Amino acid sequence: RVFLDYEPGIHYPQLQMQAGTTGINAMRVYNVTKQGKDQDPNGIFIRNFCPELKDVPMEYIHEPCNMPLNVQRKVGVRIGGSGGNRYCITDAMASSCSDLGINEKSECDVTFYPSPIVDEKKTAKAAKDKLSAVRKQESTKQEAAQVYLKHGSRRSPGMKDRD
Repeated sequence: RVFLDYEPGIHYPQLQMQAGTTGINAMRVYNVTKQGKDQDPNGIFIRNFCPELKDVPMEYIHEPCNMPLNVQRKVGVRIGGSGGNRYCITDAMASSCSDLGINEKSECDVTFYPSPIVDEKKTAKAAKDKLSAVRKQESTKQEAAQVYLKHGSRRSPGMKDRD
């Protein structure tokens, strides 16, 4: 894929800056859920590439782990199982499925979808703490200063401040 106005001299440094890899500007740790809500508010991508979630109501599509059990039952998906596997509940299986809230044979066609593998808030905090520690190192500060001198935006000597 390319940008419509494909200008690599502008776009590549912008992508690096947004990714937080240039050593200058703000630290960036993206929230995947927020990006999904902002960029795909209707969950089209999720519904297409995670067919287990195709019938999940809009309010839970970006965080199906928050979906109440009664809604999970209604849409035929259980959050917290072995992802994507379909099971038919029999008498023999009923006791092993009770921890997932499946207690009736009438819930015969159930798709299991895994719980989140990380806690987004905890991992974002851990990433920010690690990045912050690196940014505080003297070697990082020196390298950032060199990057800024070579690539940073500066006002021309004759320019006046605009009000």
